[in-house]
Amino acid sequence: MTAKEFADYLNEDKNRETVTREECDLAYDNGLVIVYTSSNHKLEFDGSIRDEVDCYNGVIVYLDENGLYVSKCRDFRCPYDMLERAKCKVIITMFHCEVNPRWTCRTTIPHATFNLYDDGELWCEGIVFAMSSLSDNDG
Repeated sequence: MTAKEFADYLNEDKNRETVTREECDLAYDNGLVIVYTSSNHKLEFDGSIRDEVDCYNGVIVYLDENGLYVSKCRDFRCPYDMLERAKCKVIITMFHCEVNPRWTCRTTIPHATFNLYDDGELWCEGIVFAMSSLSDNDG
C-alpha cells in the first residue's frame, strides 16, 4: 500500500476523529508513517515511527533515517547539532487560530494528506509518508 492509497483509505471516513490501533499496525506493515495532531496538542507519529511531540503553538520536527532526530548536544546552537539537523528532513506543524483545519503539517517529504475532524469540524490535515523516504539524500 502506498502513502496515497493509505491516505485515501483514511479519507473515506468523512467524520474521522482519530486513527485506530489497527490502522497504525497496517501502516507499520506497509512501511508508512502517519503524522497528525491530537486534541491534547501532541504531534502524533504512528506506523513505522511511534512517538509524540508537544506542539502547543506549532513545532518543527527533524527526522533522520531512524525517525525523530535526537540531538547529542545540550545546546540547540551547537555547531555539530546544526550540521546534523541540516541533513534531516523537516515537518513543520502550524496551528491556525481562526481557520479550519486548525492544524496543518508542511514538509518536503513526499507524502499524501488526510483529514481529521472534531465534532464535525475539520481539525487537522495530517500526512502519510513512506519511512523509506527518510533515507533519501535529497534533503
